[in-house]
Amino acid sequence: MGLSVEHHESDRRWRWQWQRHDLAGTVSKLKVKVEVTEDGFRVEEEVAVLADDALLAFTFEHIAVSTVDVPPARVIRAIGELARLIGIEGLVAGQVIDICSKGLSNVGLEHLEFVHLHKMAALLEAAVVLGPILGGGSHEEVEKLRNFARYIGLLYQVVDDILDVTKLTQELEKTAGKDLVSGKVTYPKLMGIEKTND
Repeated sequence: MGLSVEHHESDRRWRWQWQRHDLAGTVSKLKVKVEVTEDGFRVEEEVAVLADDALLAFTFEHIAVSTVDVPPARVIRAIGELARLIGIEGLVAGQVIDICSKGLSNVGLEHLEFVHLHKMAALLEAAVVLGPILGGGSHEEVEKLRNFARYIGLLYQVVDDILDVTKLTQELEKTAGKDLVSGKVTYPKLMGIEKTND
């Protein structure tokens, strides 16, 4: 199994090829071409969704099959934790609420924090707690690390929101002001830049 990335700086394109050898020796390949534009990445949507689905499924397969010398109960707990954090109680919920919030004027701070706790913070939470769960950390240790990841996730989003309105596209290496143009709810939009900086 493997993911190879080929980058051509001259034409600003990446080509990803994911391949897997099954037990019968058959090779399954999924090729994705990605082009970097001023607005980010451009990928054929259908292919991107399929690549995402394949990599997501592979994540669970990898944990289940490749985790060795760990009691099965811990592996199952880790898989459940990851599924919760990226599923309808986590990342998916945050993304749906974020998309549905664009252009709304009656969104409050609690709503915005929900979105960010269920997006970037959920991804960080998964990355931070899976190791201690698999390694046999206590409930208290896992919860302390969970809170740490949530705070870092929120801090990341606050900083990202500030940079989006205070830096130029060249400095960010992504389109500055994109959140404002798209009507996205951000901390500076709700609280103003000074309070957000505090």
